[in-house]
Order: sequence, then structure tokens, then C-alpha cells
Amino acid sequence: MDDALKNLDAECTTLGCALLDKNAVYSVLPLLKAQDFSLDSHRKIFHVISELANAGKPVDVLTVTDALLGKRELEVVGGAGYIASLSEKLSSELAHVTNVGHYASLILDKSRRRRAHAAAQVLLARAEDPTVTTDECFEQIAESLLAIEADSAGKSHARPIKDVLKDTLAVIENSLRIKAWSAIPLACILSTLQRAAFGLANCGQSAPCPEKARRP
Repeated sequence: MDDALKNLDAECTTLGCALLDKNAVYSVLPLLKAQDFSLDSHRKIFHVISELANAGKPVDVLTVTDALLGKRELEVVGGAGYIASLSEKLSSELAHVTNVGHYASLILDKSRRRRAHAAAQVLLARAEDPTVTTDECFEQIAESLLAIEADSAGKSHARPIKDVLKDTLAVIENSLRIKAWSAIPLACILSTLQRAAFGLANCGQSAPCPEKARRP
């Protein structure tokens, strides 16, 4: 996975903080979900941390290790040694714990970027499908972008939808440049996605295509 789509240092540090300090756990739970982590092993570890915390049980290396063992997932995530290493790296750097909110924001940013990347890939695939109408293509990407924004609503570190839009457009433009093909003019895509970004996707009208606007 491209480094632009993940931040493994932030993921490891956030998990380590959660294993060391209960306040860190309750700081990140409102901000992150397991799927926000890029690695499946990290998603499994965070899921167990969330389960323990929500059940009012202590969260530390031992409890998380035991929970993963009970789920038969301990070896899948790297074993007890890996769980211990997440907190050991932070033991002498308590300042990291106080910054856990910042690390969580870095994880969330990459998560939103991955979703924007996936949304762009879906649009390209649907644009190449002759059984899918152009309007359906536009609706799909608008819904995807709005879903990303809605999922991040209320999170203090969420990126504005206009920033996610830039990422999505960058993926689309790069893919079309590589293929040297565009079934739908990029200007049309830009117009529609801009309307989606400003919450106008449900107005019931199709975005005007600049290419068509210039035609007599």
C-alpha cells in the first residue's frame, strides 16, 4: 500500500498509548473505528481494545493478549511479542500519551484518503461499464463522498470534504492520464463532485457539463 494511504507509525503509537494509559483509550474511542487502521492486524488489536473498554474491563498488554488468544487471533496479529512491543517503545516517552489525539487524527486522515481513493476507483470502473448510465456514475461518487463526510461528522480532527474531493480527483485524473482515455470529460466529473462536496447532490438536477455548455 502506498505511503500516502497509511501511517504505520501513527497506528503503532496510538495502539501503544492505549495499552499504557486508560485515558488514551477513551480519548481515541470517539475518534477512531477499527477499519480506520490500514493493517488488518492493527484493526484486530484496536477492535479488542474497544471491546474491553466498552465492557468496562482494563486495557493493557495482558488483557489484550488474552482476548486475542481467546479469539484465536493472537498469532495472526504477530503474537504476544508484537503486542508487548507496541507499548515498550513508549514506556520511556510518556509525552506520546498526551499527544494521542494528534496520532488518532493522522490515522483518520489516511483512512479518509483510502476511502476517497476507493471511491475514485469505483467511478472509473463504472464509467467503463456500458450497462451503467452516466448519471449512475455521478450518483455513485457523490454518495461515496457524502458517506465519507457523514462518517466523520462530529470528529474534531476530520478533514473537510473539499480536501477529500481533491484526493479523489487526483486519483481519477492520474488514472485517466495513464490510460490516455476518458469516457466522461474530467470537467464534467469535477462539476458533479464539486456539487456533492457542497451537499447539493440531492437537488434532483444533473450538474451541467462544461464541455456541453460550450457547444452551440
